[in-house]
Amino acid sequence: MGLGQKTPQLLELLTEIGRRNLSVGRLYEGHINAMHLIDLYANSAQKERYYEDALSGKRFGIWNTDAPENPVKLVKNGSKNELFGTKFFCSGGLHMQRPIITAATATGPQMVIIHSEELDDLREDASSWNPLGMKASYSVTIDFSTYSPKSIQLLGTPGDYSTQPHFSTGTVRFAAVQLGGAKALAQCAFAHLKKHKRDSDPYQRTRMGKMLILLESGRNWLRETGRIMDNEAYTNEDKINHANMTRSAMLDICSNVLHLAEKCVGLAGMMGDHPMQKLQRDLTTYLKQPGPDRALAGVGEWVAKVENSTNTYD
Repeated sequence: MGLGQKTPQLLELLTEIGRRNLSVGRLYEGHINAMHLIDLYANSAQKERYYEDALSGKRFGIWNTDAPENPVKLVKNGSKNELFGTKFFCSGGLHMQRPIITAATATGPQMVIIHSEELDDLREDASSWNPLGMKASYSVTIDFSTYSPKSIQLLGTPGDYSTQPHFSTGTVRFAAVQLGGAKALAQCAFAHLKKHKRDSDPYQRTRMGKMLILLESGRNWLRETGRIMDNEAYTNEDKINHANMTRSAMLDICSNVLHLAEKCVGLAGMMGDHPMQKLQRDLTTYLKQPGPDRALAGVGEWVAKVENSTNTYD
């Protein structure tokens, strides 16, 4: 999963970025996702062009959420390619110079690398982005209608975007960012208790201990899953299900850290001038990732299949 087969180190980096700022973590994770897709599916000319763009400081991303009433389509108009339709949740908006989008074709969704300097600012609509948290990720709506991508901007073949195991294993990256947000929240709660001389209270110490155990558990999930992603001895099915276990575990871990931090600090943490308030809002929002029930059900199906076979899950 990791570029250069160094997934554990990448996950550590994403955790640290998430600890510092979840919105930056979201954008950087999208940048890494896009570069990984280019690494997997680009031809030599595309790699030369877009690696050079990345090295020069251009920001990449991935936007795949269609407006239900106006999904993005790629249409061949003579010798010219044209896009029609709208994407929601375009994180970073037109500040991202090389986002990858998916566009429907007759044979499946095609990845397209957008050159955002070629788009008019009026295509971007920020009015729909009014979330509880993560406001700084600037996940806007963009209309791509009549934009004409060149051949070099078409990445891979239709359907490549959802190819397994890469489609599912990529979820480990946002789980790493989430853990960083939970770590920042716990550190904020610890600092509050120390400042107000409540860190010696036995009930608070119990909560602090529970949070530390949760964070270490999350770190171990990432370390082990990162090792598995880079190990060819594991099957694609193994990797997919370990990724799904990790994202499911991280959702529980971060939700429990949120709950314990709120109990540690109490009402003070809900005040607008308290540093924990923004951390709570951002992490609560970022934990809302797509398909958590489907991922967990898939793990259950995998376990049932393994347990019913002659092999034993190890």
